Amino acid sequence: NIATATAGSTATNDAKKFSSNLANVTKIITRDLYIGSTGNDVKQLQAILVNEVGYSVDLITGYFGAITRDAVARLQNKYSIKPSYGYFGEITRRALSGLISHYSN
Repeated sequence: NIATATAGSTATNDAKKFSSNLANVTKIITRDLYIGSTGNDVKQLQAILVNEVGYSVDLITGYFGAITRDAVARLQNKYSIKPSYGYFGEITRRALSGLISHYSN
């Protein structure tokens, strides 16, 4: 299916584009994200999750649903960010922005 291939390719490109931005998370995601949030910043978060916790590139949609929440919780657990219940707020942004990105593009 060409539409699926194009969507997958776009999602993969999004993941590559944003993967190097983990250390700059407070610059690219400036608001709290949670169930029901939508927008490019959600898409950016989802792209980071692809590289950090194995989030599927096919799920880079810009909608923060239960799957994104669960992936954020895994990210929080990975970096010992407490509380780790999948709410992407100030505590998580600050913790991640302090990390040095380990990606090479």
